[in-house]
Amino acid sequence: MQEIRKLPYYGRGGWRQSATDRWMEVVDPSTGACIAQAPAICAAELEDVIAQAAEAFGPWSRTPALKRTQVLYRFRTLILEHMDELARLLARENGKTLEEARGDLLKVKEPLELACGAPSLLMGESLMDASRGYDTVLYREPVGVFAGIAPFNFPAMIPMGWMVPLCIAAGNTIVVKASSTTPMTAMRLLELLEEAGLPQGVVSVITADRGTAQLLLTDSRIKGVCFVGTTGAGLKIYAAAAANGKRVQALCEAKNHALVMDDAVLERTAKGIINSAFGCAGERCMALPVVVAQEDIADRLVERLRVLAGRLKVGCAYDESAQMGPVVTKKHMESVLRWIECATIQTATLLHTTSRWLTVPYSPSIKIWRSLPSQTIFLTISLIKVRFSSIVSVWKLSLKLDNAVDSISTWISLSAMMFTSLCRRAFSSFMEASSLSSSVILAFTRSMNAAPKLPCDSVLIRLSISLLHFLILSSMTATGLFCVCPCKSRFSFSSSL
Repeated sequence: MQEIRKLPYYGRGGWRQSATDRWMEVVDPSTGACIAQAPAICAAELEDVIAQAAEAFGPWSRTPALKRTQVLYRFRTLILEHMDELARLLARENGKTLEEARGDLLKVKEPLELACGAPSLLMGESLMDASRGYDTVLYREPVGVFAGIAPFNFPAMIPMGWMVPLCIAAGNTIVVKASSTTPMTAMRLLELLEEAGLPQGVVSVITADRGTAQLLLTDSRIKGVCFVGTTGAGLKIYAAAAANGKRVQALCEAKNHALVMDDAVLERTAKGIINSAFGCAGERCMALPVVVAQEDIADRLVERLRVLAGRLKVGCAYDESAQMGPVVTKKHMESVLRWIECATIQTATLLHTTSRWLTVPYSPSIKIWRSLPSQTIFLTISLIKVRFSSIVSVWKLSLKLDNAVDSISTWISLSAMMFTSLCRRAFSSFMEASSLSSSVILAFTRSMNAAPKLPCDSVLIRLSISLLHFLILSSMTATGLFCVCPCKSRFSFSSSL
């Protein structure tokens, strides 16, 4: 029997074996086999990690920005050189297909490229004669040690793309708490980052239980916290870290809805829904679990979705031919099955399902069902609850446009999509978008009278005015800007007399 590897944590002097007696299993979702054990490190070990990050901050913050970005660019090159190895590792611990795993890794490369512009991004400002006889100068300075708490679903992009690059490019250091479910990708990426020339202690990767991880929220040496995960955990982390005077950014649960108008281009609409609903086995914040279709197109749409879903090959994550891999754990799969049971109990019509198990232990059975307008209880659950799953529910509604748009507006909406062929209708909806709780509305339109040189299909986007500020912060985070701003500003006043 093959010995299960006990994973290290990054402590003082580099990678170390934990003295803990608590280990958390890392399971290959494609086989159900335990492939490693991640340590729930002790409080004393985490304190030592934080101390090392604090000690590394001084020399690293004094390193010229140009030299810091040279390390990041070499890291970018190493990621590309090791792409196949990294993609296979990510697919093995997370369940993404190889293509999806490569996409996850490329989302590390992009923030790295942005961070390589730090010498320009970190430039200050100056103004002569801000007041009579006074000039002002603004400098951007590193803040200190940050903590990043990452989820399981994007084990490369979130910790090593969103959190690390701009944080360390700005001269800070960071302790990353990787998900204990999928820690190996972040650990391997840190090895490559060290190979690129990063000094010890600038970035640390650990795994810990919730009790020990509280130190990241209370230790005075931690100046800021970035969290991505569930709303329940995010609220607690935000409150605890803010109470201890830290900068906090908590990106929590959200979901997306689609409105299909009766003039939508059926094939394009169905393919878009399939890609969004079942990509990454639905385990992503931009998945599409709820579709509201007007009555005249609903039945044809559902039939087309059923056909396209039936063509998807669900299989082993690291099989190149697989189009959809397993969900991350058996517990998560059981949660998905409970949602399906909940829907069928409330008389939703199950239209398509794969075999529950297939050949993959944690196979995310593809489910499409049609829900009736009278099912108000499940409609509420379906619109409000966040399900990281390979489920899409289609609602047939006979409503006017305004009422249909309102039906997909909930407090937890991240985005809403409208599929229509009428640009005027789409534009009108965009102009009214500021009243919605959804952040973004996308209208996939087909221009019937477009000039020959123009593309037949176009995409129009309008940000909801009420959430524009939030989206700016989110987009900055998506490119790696850490905790809203990884620098502090210092004003210097000097007399020009």
